[in-house]
Amino acid sequence: MECPYLDPTSVEKYVQDLPSLPSPVASGNVVYQGKNMTHYELIMAPTQHTFHPSLGPATVYSFNGSTPGPLFDVMKNQDILVSWINHLGTEHILPVDTSLLETNQLDIGVFAVTHLHGSHSLTEYDGLPDDYVRNGQVYEGYYDNSMNSTMIWYHDHALGITRLNAYAGLAGGYIIRDELELSLNLPSGEYEIPLILQDRALCEDGSLFYPTSPDDPYMQNASVKLPGKFHKSRYSRAQDGAPFPSVVPEFFGNVIDVNGALWPKKEVERKPYRFRTLVATNARTFILKLEDEKGNVYPFTLIGSDGGLLPKPLQLTELRLMGAERADILIDFSIFQDGTELYLKNYGPDSPWQSDPSIAPADPDTTGNVLKFIVSDSDKVSLDLDWSSVPGQPDYCNQNIPPENVITVNLYENYDEWGRNWLELDNLTYMDPNPYQVPINQVVMWEFINHSEDAHPIHLHQIEFVVCGREDRETGQKYAPFKRETGLKDTAECPPNYITRVAVPFDLPGEYVVHCHMLEHEDYTMMRPFVVS
Repeated sequence: MECPYLDPTSVEKYVQDLPSLPSPVASGNVVYQGKNMTHYELIMAPTQHTFHPSLGPATVYSFNGSTPGPLFDVMKNQDILVSWINHLGTEHILPVDTSLLETNQLDIGVFAVTHLHGSHSLTEYDGLPDDYVRNGQVYEGYYDNSMNSTMIWYHDHALGITRLNAYAGLAGGYIIRDELELSLNLPSGEYEIPLILQDRALCEDGSLFYPTSPDDPYMQNASVKLPGKFHKSRYSRAQDGAPFPSVVPEFFGNVIDVNGALWPKKEVERKPYRFRTLVATNARTFILKLEDEKGNVYPFTLIGSDGGLLPKPLQLTELRLMGAERADILIDFSIFQDGTELYLKNYGPDSPWQSDPSIAPADPDTTGNVLKFIVSDSDKVSLDLDWSSVPGQPDYCNQNIPPENVITVNLYENYDEWGRNWLELDNLTYMDPNPYQVPINQVVMWEFINHSEDAHPIHLHQIEFVVCGREDRETGQKYAPFKRETGLKDTAECPPNYITRVAVPFDLPGEYVVHCHMLEHEDYTMMRPFVVS
Protein backbone atom coordinates (compact mmCIF):
# COMPACT_ATOMS: atom_id res chain seq x y z
CA MET A 1 0.00 0.00 0.00
CA GLU A 2 1.51 3.28 -1.10
CA CYS A 3 -0.07 6.71 -0.91
CA PRO A 4 0.77 10.39 -0.47
CA TYR A 5 1.96 10.34 3.13
CA LEU A 6 0.44 12.64 5.69
CA ASP A 7 2.96 15.22 6.92
CA PRO A 8 2.69 14.79 10.71
CA THR A 9 3.61 18.43 11.31
CA SER A 10 0.46 19.47 9.42
CA VAL A 11 -1.78 17.90 12.07
CA GLU A 12 -2.84 20.39 14.73
CA LYS A 13 -2.31 18.99 18.20
CA TYR A 14 -4.64 19.09 21.18
CA VAL A 15 -7.81 20.09 19.33
CA GLN A 16 -9.87 16.99 20.13
CA ASP A 17 -10.86 15.65 23.52
CA LEU A 18 -9.42 12.39 24.79
CA PRO A 19 -11.97 9.73 23.79
CA SER A 20 -13.50 7.55 26.46
CA LEU A 21 -13.70 3.84 25.73
CA PRO A 22 -17.06 2.06 25.49
CA SER A 23 -17.99 -0.84 27.75
CA PRO A 24 -18.92 -4.18 26.20
CA VAL A 25 -22.62 -5.02 26.33
CA ALA A 26 -23.39 -8.48 27.65
CA SER A 27 -25.56 -10.64 25.43
CA GLY A 28 -26.94 -12.52 28.47
CA ASN A 29 -25.98 -15.37 30.79
CA VAL A 30 -24.96 -18.85 29.72
CA VAL A 31 -24.03 -22.11 31.39
CA TYR A 32 -20.54 -23.08 30.22
CA GLN A 33 -18.33 -25.82 31.65
CA GLY A 34 -21.06 -26.36 34.23
CA LYS A 35 -20.88 -22.75 35.44
CA ASN A 36 -23.31 -19.89 35.05
CA MET A 37 -21.53 -16.84 33.62
CA THR A 38 -21.96 -13.62 31.67
CA HIS A 39 -21.65 -13.96 27.91
CA TYR A 40 -20.29 -11.33 25.54
CA GLU A 41 -20.16 -11.33 21.76
CA LEU A 42 -17.45 -9.20 20.17
CA ILE A 43 -17.56 -8.95 16.40
CA MET A 44 -14.26 -8.31 14.62
CA ALA A 45 -15.06 -6.37 11.46
CA PRO A 46 -13.91 -3.45 9.31
CA THR A 47 -15.30 -0.06 10.18
CA GLN A 48 -14.65 3.60 9.44
CA HIS A 49 -12.69 5.57 12.05
CA THR A 50 -11.53 9.19 12.05
CA PHE A 51 -8.25 9.76 13.89
CA HIS A 52 -8.38 13.58 13.71
CA PRO A 53 -11.15 16.06 12.84
CA SER A 54 -9.06 17.57 10.02
CA LEU A 55 -8.75 14.20 8.29
CA GLY A 56 -11.04 11.88 6.41
CA PRO A 57 -12.09 8.47 7.72
CA ALA A 58 -9.83 5.42 7.70
CA THR A 59 -10.86 1.81 7.23
CA VAL A 60 -9.73 -0.04 10.35
CA TYR A 61 -10.53 -3.28 12.14
CA SER A 62 -12.71 -3.05 15.21
CA PHE A 63 -14.46 -4.93 17.98
CA ASN A 64 -18.18 -4.13 17.84
CA GLY A 65 -17.38 -1.05 15.78
CA SER A 66 -14.84 0.37 18.23
CA THR A 67 -11.08 0.80 17.92
CA PRO A 68 -9.57 0.40 20.43
CA GLY A 69 -12.07 -2.23 21.47
CA PRO A 70 -14.51 -1.98 24.38
CA LEU A 71 -12.98 -1.78 27.86
CA PHE A 72 -13.85 -4.79 30.00
CA ASP A 73 -14.19 -4.16 33.75
CA VAL A 74 -14.71 -7.33 35.82
CA MET A 75 -14.24 -8.55 39.37
CA LYS A 76 -11.69 -11.15 40.41
CA ASN A 77 -13.04 -14.73 40.03
CA GLN A 78 -15.93 -13.52 37.87
CA ASP A 79 -16.34 -16.10 35.11
CA ILE A 80 -17.12 -14.76 31.66
CA LEU A 81 -17.41 -16.24 28.19
CA VAL A 82 -16.47 -14.12 25.16
CA SER A 83 -17.38 -15.16 21.63
CA TRP A 84 -14.83 -13.53 19.33
CA ILE A 85 -16.65 -13.50 15.99
CA ASN A 86 -14.64 -13.06 12.78
CA HIS A 87 -16.40 -10.86 10.22
CA LEU A 88 -13.15 -9.39 8.86
CA GLY A 89 -13.89 -10.32 5.25
CA THR A 90 -11.96 -11.99 2.48
CA GLU A 91 -9.16 -9.47 1.82
CA HIS A 92 -6.93 -7.77 4.36
CA ILE A 93 -6.91 -3.97 4.51
CA LEU A 94 -3.09 -3.99 4.89
CA PRO A 95 -0.33 -5.63 2.77
CA VAL A 96 0.08 -9.31 3.69
CA ASP A 97 3.43 -11.08 3.32
CA THR A 98 2.37 -14.59 2.30
CA SER A 99 5.92 -15.90 2.74
CA LEU A 100 5.31 -15.84 6.50
CA LEU A 101 2.19 -17.99 6.27
CA GLU A 102 1.66 -21.71 6.26
CA THR A 103 0.07 -23.28 3.18
CA ASN A 104 -3.21 -23.83 5.03
CA GLN A 105 -3.41 -20.09 5.77
CA LEU A 106 -3.52 -19.07 2.12
CA ASP A 107 -6.76 -18.12 0.39
CA ILE A 108 -8.93 -18.46 3.51
CA GLY A 109 -9.80 -14.80 3.96
CA VAL A 110 -8.72 -12.68 6.90
CA PHE A 111 -8.02 -14.94 9.89
CA ALA A 112 -7.63 -13.89 13.51
CA VAL A 113 -7.51 -15.16 17.08
CA THR A 114 -7.83 -13.05 20.23
CA HIS A 115 -5.31 -13.50 23.04
CA LEU A 116 -6.14 -12.09 26.47
CA HIS A 117 -2.65 -10.87 27.29
CA GLY A 118 -1.74 -11.34 30.95
CA SER A 119 -4.59 -13.72 31.72
CA HIS A 120 -4.34 -16.98 33.63
CA SER A 121 -6.11 -18.95 30.91
CA LEU A 122 -6.31 -22.63 30.07
CA THR A 123 -4.42 -23.46 26.90
CA GLU A 124 -7.58 -23.97 24.82
CA TYR A 125 -8.66 -20.38 25.61
CA ASP A 126 -5.26 -18.71 25.47
CA GLY A 127 -5.51 -17.54 21.86
CA LEU A 128 -2.47 -19.41 20.59
CA PRO A 129 -1.13 -18.27 17.19
CA ASP A 130 -2.39 -21.29 15.26
CA ASP A 131 -5.84 -21.29 16.90
CA TYR A 132 -7.00 -18.63 14.44
CA VAL A 133 -10.50 -18.67 13.00
CA ARG A 134 -11.51 -17.79 9.46
CA ASN A 135 -13.99 -15.19 8.34
CA GLY A 136 -17.41 -16.32 9.56
CA GLN A 137 -16.05 -18.49 12.36
CA VAL A 138 -16.03 -17.96 16.15
CA TYR A 139 -13.32 -18.40 18.77
CA GLU A 140 -14.70 -19.01 22.25
CA GLY A 141 -12.75 -17.56 25.16
CA TYR A 142 -13.53 -18.63 28.73
CA TYR A 143 -11.85 -16.44 31.36
CA ASP A 144 -12.05 -17.10 35.10
CA ASN A 145 -10.33 -13.79 35.98
CA SER A 146 -8.47 -15.43 38.85
CA MET A 147 -5.65 -12.87 38.94
CA ASN A 148 -5.36 -10.05 41.44
CA SER A 149 -6.55 -6.59 40.46
CA THR A 150 -4.72 -5.39 37.35
CA MET A 151 -5.11 -4.08 33.82
CA ILE A 152 -4.48 -6.67 31.14
CA TRP A 153 -5.48 -6.39 27.49
CA TYR A 154 -6.68 -8.32 24.48
CA HIS A 155 -5.27 -8.30 20.97
CA ASP A 156 -4.99 -10.41 17.89
CA HIS A 157 -2.36 -13.15 17.96
CA ALA A 158 -2.79 -14.89 14.59
CA LEU A 159 0.29 -16.62 13.20
CA GLY A 160 2.16 -14.46 10.70
CA ILE A 161 -0.17 -11.44 10.73
CA THR A 162 -0.33 -10.28 14.35
CA ARG A 163 1.51 -7.06 13.41
CA LEU A 164 -1.13 -6.24 10.80
CA ASN A 165 -4.26 -7.21 12.70
CA ALA A 166 -3.26 -5.45 15.91
CA TYR A 167 -2.09 -2.32 14.08
CA ALA A 168 -5.32 -2.29 12.08
CA GLY A 169 -7.28 -2.00 15.33
CA LEU A 170 -7.71 -5.39 16.98
CA ALA A 171 -6.70 -4.45 20.53
CA GLY A 172 -8.49 -3.35 23.69
CA GLY A 173 -8.20 -2.97 27.45
CA TYR A 174 -9.40 -5.29 30.22
CA ILE A 175 -9.49 -4.36 33.92
CA ILE A 176 -9.78 -6.86 36.78
CA ARG A 177 -10.67 -5.56 40.25
CA ASP A 178 -10.56 -7.11 43.72
CA GLU A 179 -11.61 -6.16 47.24
CA LEU A 180 -8.10 -5.03 48.21
CA GLU A 181 -7.93 -2.51 45.39
CA LEU A 182 -11.42 -1.22 46.13
CA SER A 183 -10.46 -0.68 49.78
CA LEU A 184 -7.63 1.69 48.87
CA ASN A 185 -9.96 4.52 47.83
CA LEU A 186 -8.02 5.18 44.65
CA PRO A 187 -9.39 7.65 42.09
CA SER A 188 -12.35 6.06 40.33
CA GLY A 189 -15.18 6.83 37.96
CA GLU A 190 -14.37 9.92 35.88
CA TYR A 191 -11.04 10.20 37.72
CA GLU A 192 -9.83 6.78 36.51
CA ILE A 193 -8.89 6.98 32.83
CA PRO A 194 -7.50 4.34 30.46
CA LEU A 195 -4.72 5.50 28.11
CA ILE A 196 -4.00 3.17 25.19
CA LEU A 197 -0.87 4.48 23.46
CA GLN A 198 -0.14 3.62 19.82
CA ASP A 199 1.71 5.13 16.89
CA ARG A 200 0.31 5.37 13.39
CA ALA A 201 1.16 6.43 9.88
CA LEU A 202 -1.60 7.88 7.73
CA CYS A 203 -2.13 8.96 4.16
CA GLU A 204 -3.03 12.56 3.35
CA ASP A 205 -6.71 11.60 3.17
CA GLY A 206 -6.59 10.15 6.70
CA SER A 207 -6.55 6.49 5.70
CA LEU A 208 -4.38 4.01 7.55
CA PHE A 209 -0.93 3.28 6.12
CA TYR A 210 1.49 0.39 6.65
CA PRO A 211 4.62 -0.10 4.48
CA THR A 212 4.63 -2.80 1.83
CA SER A 213 8.30 -3.79 2.27
CA PRO A 214 11.61 -2.75 3.87
CA ASP A 215 12.43 -0.66 0.79
CA ASP A 216 9.06 1.09 0.80
CA PRO A 217 9.66 4.84 0.31
CA TYR A 218 8.10 5.45 3.73
CA MET A 219 10.94 3.53 5.35
CA GLN A 220 13.55 5.67 3.63
CA ASN A 221 11.88 9.04 3.16
CA ALA A 222 13.26 11.75 5.46
CA SER A 223 10.20 13.90 4.77
CA VAL A 224 8.11 11.64 7.01
CA LYS A 225 10.57 12.30 9.86
CA LEU A 226 11.70 8.74 10.45
CA PRO A 227 15.03 7.66 11.93
CA GLY A 228 17.92 6.03 10.12
CA LYS A 229 17.74 2.62 11.77
CA PHE A 230 16.01 0.93 8.86
CA HIS A 231 19.23 0.38 6.96
CA LYS A 232 19.40 -2.91 8.90
CA SER A 233 17.43 -4.58 6.13
CA ARG A 234 19.31 -5.65 2.99
CA TYR A 235 16.12 -6.44 1.14
CA SER A 236 15.26 -5.19 -2.34
CA ARG A 237 12.00 -6.01 -4.08
CA ALA A 238 13.99 -6.12 -7.34
CA GLN A 239 15.67 -9.38 -6.30
CA ASP A 240 14.51 -12.47 -8.15
CA GLY A 241 11.89 -14.23 -6.06
CA ALA A 242 11.89 -11.62 -3.30
CA PRO A 243 8.61 -11.73 -1.36
CA PHE A 244 6.43 -8.71 -1.99
CA PRO A 245 4.66 -7.45 0.03
CA SER A 246 7.28 -8.20 2.69
CA VAL A 247 7.56 -7.94 6.44
CA VAL A 248 9.60 -4.93 7.62
CA PRO A 249 12.22 -5.04 10.42
CA GLU A 250 10.10 -2.87 12.71
CA PHE A 251 7.31 -0.35 12.19
CA PHE A 252 7.34 3.15 13.68
CA GLY A 253 4.51 5.53 12.98
CA ASN A 254 4.99 9.29 12.82
CA VAL A 255 1.85 10.34 14.71
CA ILE A 256 0.80 9.39 18.25
CA ASP A 257 -2.64 7.92 18.88
CA VAL A 258 -4.22 7.86 22.35
CA ASN A 259 -7.50 5.94 22.65
CA GLY A 260 -7.96 6.26 18.90
CA ALA A 261 -7.30 10.02 18.62
CA LEU A 262 -4.18 11.85 17.46
CA TRP A 263 -2.65 14.06 20.16
CA PRO A 264 -5.82 14.65 22.22
CA LYS A 265 -6.39 16.92 25.22
CA LYS A 266 -8.02 16.28 28.57
CA GLU A 267 -9.48 18.84 30.97
CA VAL A 268 -8.81 17.77 34.56
CA GLU A 269 -9.88 19.05 37.96
CA ARG A 270 -7.52 19.90 40.80
CA LYS A 271 -7.74 16.33 42.08
CA PRO A 272 -5.75 13.08 41.86
CA TYR A 273 -6.33 11.05 38.70
CA ARG A 274 -5.54 7.43 37.96
CA PHE A 275 -4.30 6.62 34.46
CA ARG A 276 -4.40 2.94 33.44
CA THR A 277 -1.73 3.08 30.76
CA LEU A 278 -1.06 0.49 28.06
CA VAL A 279 1.59 0.63 25.33
CA ALA A 280 -0.07 -1.18 22.41
CA THR A 281 2.49 -0.29 19.73
CA ASN A 282 4.07 -2.59 17.16
CA ALA A 283 7.65 -1.67 18.13
CA ARG A 284 7.84 1.74 19.79
CA THR A 285 9.11 2.25 23.35
CA PHE A 286 7.78 5.25 25.25
CA ILE A 287 9.74 7.21 27.86
CA LEU A 288 7.06 9.34 29.48
CA LYS A 289 7.49 12.64 31.32
CA LEU A 290 5.01 15.19 32.63
CA GLU A 291 6.02 18.75 31.73
CA ASP A 292 4.64 22.26 31.62
CA GLU A 293 4.96 24.61 28.63
CA LYS A 294 8.39 25.76 29.87
CA GLY A 295 9.77 22.22 30.02
CA ASN A 296 9.68 21.94 33.80
CA VAL A 297 9.28 18.27 34.77
CA TYR A 298 6.82 17.17 37.49
CA PRO A 299 6.66 13.90 39.42
CA PHE A 300 3.93 11.29 39.24
CA THR A 301 3.33 8.11 41.23
CA LEU A 302 3.57 4.58 39.82
CA ILE A 303 1.31 2.26 41.84
CA GLY A 304 1.06 -0.76 39.53
CA SER A 305 2.46 -2.58 36.53
CA ASP A 306 1.57 -5.61 34.37
CA GLY A 307 0.61 -7.85 37.29
CA GLY A 308 -1.19 -5.33 39.48
CA LEU A 309 -0.35 -3.17 42.45
CA LEU A 310 3.30 -2.60 43.38
CA PRO A 311 4.43 -3.49 46.91
CA LYS A 312 5.18 0.22 47.41
CA PRO A 313 4.22 3.25 45.32
CA LEU A 314 7.11 4.87 43.46
CA GLN A 315 7.47 8.57 42.78
CA LEU A 316 9.03 9.04 39.35
CA THR A 317 9.84 11.83 36.93
CA GLU A 318 10.07 9.52 33.91
CA LEU A 319 8.81 6.08 33.02
CA ARG A 320 9.99 3.78 30.23
CA LEU A 321 7.46 1.34 28.80
CA MET A 322 8.10 -1.11 25.97
CA GLY A 323 5.39 -2.66 23.83
CA ALA A 324 2.71 -4.55 25.84
CA GLU A 325 3.80 -3.13 29.21
CA ARG A 326 1.23 -1.47 31.43
CA ALA A 327 1.53 1.16 34.14
CA ASP A 328 -0.93 2.26 36.81
CA ILE A 329 -0.12 5.95 37.28
CA LEU A 330 -1.41 8.57 39.70
CA ILE A 331 -1.06 12.25 38.85
CA ASP A 332 -2.00 14.73 41.56
CA PHE A 333 -3.31 17.80 39.76
CA SER A 334 -4.15 19.48 43.08
CA ILE A 335 -0.62 20.94 43.18
CA PHE A 336 -1.30 23.03 40.05
CA GLN A 337 -3.11 26.34 39.67
CA ASP A 338 -6.30 26.68 37.67
CA GLY A 339 -5.55 27.11 33.97
CA THR A 340 -2.19 25.30 34.10
CA GLU A 341 -1.38 23.44 30.90
CA LEU A 342 0.63 20.24 31.22
CA TYR A 343 1.93 17.86 28.62
CA LEU A 344 2.62 14.14 28.63
CA LYS A 345 5.81 13.93 26.56
CA ASN A 346 7.65 11.00 25.00
CA TYR A 347 11.45 10.78 25.04
CA GLY A 348 11.68 7.24 23.68
CA PRO A 349 13.45 6.94 20.31
CA ASP A 350 11.88 6.84 16.86
CA SER A 351 13.68 3.53 16.40
CA PRO A 352 14.11 0.32 18.39
CA TRP A 353 15.07 0.89 22.02
CA GLN A 354 18.62 -0.32 22.56
CA SER A 355 18.93 0.46 26.29
CA ASP A 356 21.20 3.33 25.31
CA PRO A 357 20.18 6.77 26.66
CA SER A 358 22.45 8.47 24.09
CA ILE A 359 20.12 7.48 21.23
CA ALA A 360 18.21 10.51 19.97
CA PRO A 361 14.74 10.86 21.51
CA ALA A 362 11.50 11.10 19.58
CA ASP A 363 10.93 14.04 17.26
CA PRO A 364 9.88 16.92 19.53
CA ASP A 365 7.55 18.24 16.82
CA THR A 366 5.65 14.99 16.35
CA THR A 367 6.19 11.67 18.15
CA GLY A 368 7.66 13.39 21.21
CA ASN A 369 4.14 14.56 22.10
CA VAL A 370 1.38 12.42 23.57
CA LEU A 371 -1.37 14.25 25.46
CA LYS A 372 -2.23 17.68 26.89
CA PHE A 373 -3.85 18.30 30.28
CA ILE A 374 -5.68 21.53 31.12
CA VAL A 375 -6.26 22.08 34.84
CA SER A 376 -9.73 23.56 35.40
CA ASP A 377 -11.17 25.79 38.09
CA SER A 378 -12.31 23.37 40.80
CA ASP A 379 -12.02 22.62 44.50
CA LYS A 380 -8.66 21.20 45.51
CA VAL A 381 -8.51 17.55 46.68
CA SER A 382 -5.10 16.15 47.67
CA LEU A 383 -3.75 12.63 47.27
CA ASP A 384 -3.57 10.45 50.39
CA LEU A 385 -2.37 6.86 49.99
CA ASP A 386 -2.41 4.12 52.64
CA TRP A 387 -0.50 1.16 51.21
CA SER A 388 -0.13 -0.83 54.45
CA SER A 389 -2.49 -3.61 53.31
CA VAL A 390 -0.76 -4.24 49.95
CA PRO A 391 1.41 -7.39 50.05
CA GLY A 392 4.95 -7.74 48.73
CA GLN A 393 5.82 -9.78 45.69
CA PRO A 394 6.58 -13.53 45.88
CA ASP A 395 10.18 -14.46 46.67
CA TYR A 396 10.71 -16.74 43.67
CA CYS A 397 14.16 -15.47 42.77
CA ASN A 398 15.92 -16.47 46.01
CA GLN A 399 14.70 -20.05 46.02
CA ASN A 400 17.10 -22.92 45.40
CA ILE A 401 16.15 -23.59 41.79
CA PRO A 402 17.72 -26.81 40.42
CA PRO A 403 19.58 -26.63 37.09
CA GLU A 404 16.92 -28.68 35.32
CA ASN A 405 14.40 -25.91 36.16
CA VAL A 406 16.48 -23.23 34.45
CA ILE A 407 15.43 -22.56 30.86
CA THR A 408 17.97 -20.62 28.80
CA VAL A 409 16.73 -18.81 25.69
CA ASN A 410 19.08 -17.05 23.26
CA LEU A 411 17.82 -14.03 21.33
CA TYR A 412 19.32 -13.72 17.84
CA GLU A 413 18.98 -11.41 14.86
CA ASN A 414 19.91 -12.89 11.48
CA TYR A 415 19.17 -12.32 7.78
CA ASP A 416 17.17 -14.53 5.48
CA GLU A 417 18.01 -15.29 1.85
CA TRP A 418 16.49 -11.98 0.71
CA GLY A 419 18.34 -9.87 3.26
CA ARG A 420 15.38 -9.41 5.58
CA ASN A 421 15.90 -9.23 9.32
CA TRP A 422 15.06 -12.59 10.82
CA LEU A 423 14.59 -12.61 14.60
CA GLU A 424 14.61 -15.94 16.41
CA LEU A 425 14.76 -17.60 19.80
CA ASP A 426 17.58 -20.18 19.87
CA ASN A 427 17.75 -19.93 16.06
CA LEU A 428 14.42 -21.76 15.82
CA THR A 429 11.05 -20.74 14.41
CA TYR A 430 7.65 -21.17 16.00
CA MET A 431 6.92 -24.23 13.85
CA ASP A 432 10.18 -26.07 14.62
CA PRO A 433 9.87 -29.16 16.86
CA ASN A 434 10.98 -29.65 20.48
CA PRO A 435 9.23 -26.93 22.50
CA TYR A 436 10.65 -25.90 25.86
CA GLN A 437 9.61 -28.29 28.64
CA VAL A 438 8.35 -26.62 31.83
CA PRO A 439 7.66 -28.65 35.01
CA ILE A 440 4.28 -27.87 36.54
CA ASN A 441 3.95 -26.34 40.03
CA GLN A 442 7.68 -25.78 40.41
CA VAL A 443 9.55 -22.48 40.34
CA VAL A 444 11.26 -22.10 36.96
CA MET A 445 13.98 -19.61 36.10
CA TRP A 446 14.00 -18.27 32.55
CA GLU A 447 17.27 -16.77 31.31
CA PHE A 448 16.99 -14.60 28.19
CA ILE A 449 20.42 -13.99 26.65
CA ASN A 450 20.27 -11.16 24.13
CA HIS A 451 22.82 -11.41 21.31
CA SER A 452 21.11 -8.75 19.16
CA GLU A 453 21.51 -4.96 19.12
CA ASP A 454 17.93 -4.19 20.17
CA ALA A 455 16.20 -4.54 23.51
CA HIS A 456 13.29 -6.97 23.26
CA PRO A 457 10.09 -7.02 25.37
CA ILE A 458 9.76 -10.75 26.04
CA HIS A 459 6.32 -12.02 27.03
CA LEU A 460 5.44 -15.33 28.68
CA HIS A 461 1.88 -16.60 28.38
CA GLN A 462 -0.17 -17.99 31.31
CA ILE A 463 1.52 -16.33 34.28
CA GLU A 464 2.86 -13.23 35.99
CA PHE A 465 6.52 -13.55 36.91
CA VAL A 466 9.09 -11.83 39.10
CA VAL A 467 12.01 -10.10 37.39
CA CYS A 468 15.13 -11.25 39.25
CA GLY A 469 17.63 -8.93 37.58
CA ARG A 470 20.20 -8.77 34.81
CA GLU A 471 23.80 -9.74 34.20
CA ASP A 472 26.28 -8.18 31.79
CA ARG A 473 27.35 -10.98 29.41
CA GLU A 474 30.89 -9.62 29.11
CA THR A 475 31.76 -8.51 32.65
CA GLY A 476 29.46 -10.74 34.71
CA GLN A 477 28.31 -7.74 36.72
CA LYS A 478 24.78 -8.16 38.04
CA TYR A 479 22.09 -5.51 38.25
CA ALA A 480 18.84 -5.24 40.22
CA PRO A 481 15.51 -5.05 38.39
CA PHE A 482 14.41 -1.70 36.99
CA LYS A 483 12.28 0.42 39.30
CA ARG A 484 9.12 -0.28 37.31
CA GLU A 485 9.69 -4.04 37.83
CA THR A 486 9.21 -4.21 41.61
CA GLY A 487 5.78 -5.82 41.08
CA LEU A 488 4.66 -8.81 39.05
CA LYS A 489 5.23 -8.66 35.31
CA ASP A 490 4.27 -10.61 32.20
CA THR A 491 6.59 -8.76 29.80
CA ALA A 492 10.26 -8.12 30.56
CA GLU A 493 12.70 -5.75 28.88
CA CYS A 494 15.72 -7.75 27.71
CA PRO A 495 18.56 -5.31 26.95
CA PRO A 496 21.24 -6.13 24.36
CA ASN A 497 24.34 -7.95 25.64
CA TYR A 498 22.62 -8.82 28.93
CA ILE A 499 21.13 -11.91 30.52
CA THR A 500 17.66 -11.12 31.88
CA ARG A 501 16.31 -13.53 34.49
CA VAL A 502 12.70 -14.03 35.57
CA ALA A 503 11.20 -16.69 37.86
CA VAL A 504 7.74 -18.15 38.38
CA PRO A 505 5.85 -21.44 38.87
CA PHE A 506 3.38 -22.51 36.17
CA ASP A 507 0.22 -24.21 37.42
CA LEU A 508 -1.79 -24.88 34.24
CA PRO A 509 -0.80 -27.82 32.01
CA GLY A 510 -0.64 -27.54 28.25
CA GLU A 511 1.05 -25.61 25.46
CA TYR A 512 1.76 -21.88 25.63
CA VAL A 513 4.20 -19.51 23.93
CA VAL A 514 7.09 -17.18 24.75
CA HIS A 515 7.82 -14.39 22.29
CA CYS A 516 9.10 -10.91 21.62
CA HIS A 517 6.30 -8.33 21.75
CA MET A 518 7.76 -6.21 18.98
CA LEU A 519 5.15 -7.47 16.57
CA GLU A 520 7.30 -7.54 13.43
CA HIS A 521 9.81 -9.62 15.39
CA GLU A 522 7.09 -11.93 16.68
CA ASP A 523 5.72 -12.55 13.20
CA TYR A 524 9.20 -13.28 11.76
CA THR A 525 9.72 -15.41 13.91
CA MET A 526 10.77 -14.57 17.45
CA MET A 527 8.34 -16.94 19.15
CA ARG A 528 8.57 -20.47 20.51
CA PRO A 529 6.10 -22.85 22.18
CA PHE A 530 6.59 -24.34 25.61
CA VAL A 531 4.73 -27.21 27.26
CA VAL A 532 3.83 -27.30 30.94
CA SER A 533 3.50 -30.81 32.35
